[in-house]
Amino acid sequence: MKDLRFLVAPNGTITSIYSDDLAGLLAEASHRSITRASHVEPTADCKWTADMSPSGGPILGPFDTREAALAAEHEWLERKIFDDGLLPGSDAGRDTGLARSL
Repeated sequence: MKDLRFLVAPNGTITSIYSDDLAGLLAEASHRSITRASHVEPTADCKWTADMSPSGGPILGPFDTREAALAAEHEWLERKIFDDGLLPGSDAGRDTGLARSL
């Protein structure tokens, strides 16, 4: 099990970067949702990019490997959620993240 981090908003919304390790916790939550925050996709020249536009961010890359694109995606989301407090485009009533519960 990897380390999981959570952001708890004043309205009780909990935001985290999704991991299958959250499955048990999400099953216990009365209100839950999973929202796509990015797209990691191959390019025409066999590189990889992390499109952060669903979270209001840039396209990261290109990267030589999918693993490198996934690492960049995770790092960007960590900064936006946990350093900035909220993802771009969110407001007090709607935190955008990958896993949420009340």
